[in-house]
Amino acid sequence: MARHRAGRNRRPAPHRPCSRREPRDGLFSARGTASRHTFSPVAVSRSRTPPPDRSRWIDHLATVREADAVVEFRTGASPRKIVDGGAAVGVVACELAQLHDDAYLAAVGEFARGRAATVISATVEAGPRPSSLDQLRTALARVDVTPSFVGWASQQSQPAAAEALAIIEPYGRAPPRSAPAGFRVAAVIPAYNEVDIVVASIEALLREGMEVHIIDNWSTDGTFELASAMARSPPVTVERFPERPTPRFEWSSLLRRVEDVAARRRGWILFQSVDELRESPWPGVTLRDAFWWVGTQGFNAVDFSVATFHPVDDSFVPGNDFGSHFRWFEFPATAATLPHVAAWDAAAGRASLASSGGHDASFERRRVYPYRFLRKHYPIRSQAHGEQKVLVERVPRWDPDERARGWHVHYDEASKSRSFLRDRDGLARYDDDFADAYMTLRLLGPVETKAVGAWRRRLGGMTGQLRRTRANRT
Repeated sequence: MARHRAGRNRRPAPHRPCSRREPRDGLFSARGTASRHTFSPVAVSRSRTPPPDRSRWIDHLATVREADAVVEFRTGASPRKIVDGGAAVGVVACELAQLHDDAYLAAVGEFARGRAATVISATVEAGPRPSSLDQLRTALARVDVTPSFVGWASQQSQPAAAEALAIIEPYGRAPPRSAPAGFRVAAVIPAYNEVDIVVASIEALLREGMEVHIIDNWSTDGTFELASAMARSPPVTVERFPERPTPRFEWSSLLRRVEDVAARRRGWILFQSVDELRESPWPGVTLRDAFWWVGTQGFNAVDFSVATFHPVDDSFVPGNDFGSHFRWFEFPATAATLPHVAAWDAAAGRASLASSGGHDASFERRRVYPYRFLRKHYPIRSQAHGEQKVLVERVPRWDPDERARGWHVHYDEASKSRSFLRDRDGLARYDDDFADAYMTLRLLGPVETKAVGAWRRRLGGMTGQLRRTRANRT
């Protein structure tokens, strides 16, 4: 079917940086009648509604591309070349039934090589398996089409059963080369009592091509001393903040300190915690190279999807590589509504973190890259670690004013049950095919669910603050 934005008769600017205008759909005739939008819709079958994940991609790309028109067709519809080469159509959605149908693939290639973003779905009767995605990549390569992303349609914490997707869109292409020598990225990290993982966390960032600045909040377990030992090499710097220890955990004050440090840096800034690992959307591409590429595309901020990893036993040895040890994860419900804009170009101006509790780096003329990077979170590493961190070091030190704002609620359930180990049931295992199996959740984030409503009520005024700061995306 062909869809367009009601009341629009101007040609869009397909490559303007991200717009967050919500798409509004109307219908053209499936027979291909002429239209003001100067394209010829192809014949389609309306026998079924596109699966939810494919529809999410179509709507997302239509918004990103400010698309006045979307064309959808299925195998056997004899797709015709868009009249003006695709300039008036922002998104083309194609359903591929047989990977060996080269005539159909060649027609799809005409769209993909034009100016439209393309969503190609392939139904695989036997269900998801890596070889099926390889077959899809090979089939597209035969007609000289290189997809930006290929993976399985995924819903919440489990991959979908049958549909493979290929996304062809200029903004999503992997960096063609490494960042230039003078390009800098600094990770600014508040830290408190993370002695078991601080070395591994810093080393992971150095492998990503980052500079690292640790803001130690007067740790008492040796975190500051270990980080300071690593600061003997130039990419790592360490400070203690504030001037002396405080009885309360004053998160607002720490966030303002992060803002100050970031404002004095050149290049890109990544705000993260010690208990996190970050990844680019492209396997094998470092964060440094990825942030540089995002900037060349006209964007100055990056949002993140969140995967939270949980301990299922007490086998973690402090000091070991926590990223390779913990394999069981979930996509938290709050990630459907809370932004995680945590990387930005310092040249765009001073970013505000304190206004959103650290969830959303906001600034004027912000342009958020349309595909999320990945934030892997490891807040608890064992039962004993959870008891010490949550019950001793965190909950008793929360600032009452910040709690009144709806902050620091993420450990409420665990502090009541005092159980920090999770059952494998209800979690997903992190394997080598994670990027393919959870493509949609990685790049677009989770679908909002009923569970989010309860979180919104618990977050109180914070949700309204985040809605207001989200307005800065445009």
